[in-house]
Amino acid sequence: MNKNLLIFLGIILGVSVFFSNARAEEGISFQIIAPEETLGIGAEFPLRIIVDTENPLNAYQVVLSFNAQNLEVMGTNDAGSIIDITRDQPKIHQEGRVTFSGASLNPFEGGDGLLLTINFRVLKEGTSEFKLEDSFVYLANGKGTKVRVSGDRLVVVSQEGVAVEKDATVIDDAPPSVLNLSLTDDPINPEQKLLGFVVKDNLAGVKQTYIQYKQWLTWSDLEVAQNPVALPKNVWAVKFQAMDNTGNVSEKIIYDWRAFIYYDLSILIIALVAIGTVINRTLRRKKV
Repeated sequence: MNKNLLIFLGIILGVSVFFSNARAEEGISFQIIAPEETLGIGAEFPLRIIVDTENPLNAYQVVLSFNAQNLEVMGTNDAGSIIDITRDQPKIHQEGRVTFSGASLNPFEGGDGLLLTINFRVLKEGTSEFKLEDSFVYLANGKGTKVRVSGDRLVVVSQEGVAVEKDATVIDDAPPSVLNLSLTDDPINPEQKLLGFVVKDNLAGVKQTYIQYKQWLTWSDLEVAQNPVALPKNVWAVKFQAMDNTGNVSEKIIYDWRAFIYYDLSILIIALVAIGTVINRTLRRKKV
C-alpha cells in the first residue's frame, strides 16, 4: 500500500502543474450543478461539480471561476467525493476562483462522480456565471493521458428571488477516518523522509489535516500537513490529526523505530557513557 500511495502522491504533484496542451477525448463531461430558480440576495446554496465518463479516470485538476462581486464562498465539502488523495485542501482565491486537485485510488468510470461541493452565499443581484477554466483529468490508461474539460452554468439573482438555503447541517459525531498513514524514505532526497496519508469523511467532509513530529524527545509545533509531507531524516515519531467540517478530530501516531535507535538512542547511550566516565574518574580522584 505504501508504494501505491507514493505513486498516487506523485500523480497529484504532477497534476498540480498546468500545461497548455491537452488531448480532446470523447465520453468525458463535467457538470456544474446549481439551483435553477432565480435566487434572492442572501441566499445560500451548494454547487456540485460532477464528472460523467466512459473512460476510467484517476486524477483531476479543477479551476472553477465565479463572479466574486456577486457571490462569496462559505466553504467546501469533500464528503462523498470520488477523490481519495489530495495534496492540500481546496484553495479559495479573492479574484473569484476555487482550485483543487487530487486522485482516485481506484479509477472512476461511470456517471455522477462527485468531485467537490462548494457552498456559496449571494451578495447582490445580477447574473453570475460559473465556468471551468484550465481544468483537466487524467486517464487511467497507464500513460497518464491528459484531457481538457470544460463546463459552465448561469445563476440569476434578483430582489424577488427565492432564498435558497444551504444544505441542512449534517449531524456527525464521528471523526474522519485515517485510511492510510505511512512513513517512507524519500527516493530522491536521502536527507529526508515522506509522510503520506489517505483521509476520508463521508458525512461532513475533511476540513484540514495537521502534524507534529519528534526529532529528539519533544514534539514540534502543530502545522498544516500537505500530502506528502517532507520530514527530516531523524524524525522518529509523527502525530497526525484530521479535522472534519463539524469539528471532529481523529489522531494517529506513527513511529520509525529505526530512526529512534540510530539517532536518539545511540546519542543517548554515548552521552550516558560519557557521563559515567566523567563520574567514574571524579570518584577515583577523590579516593586518591
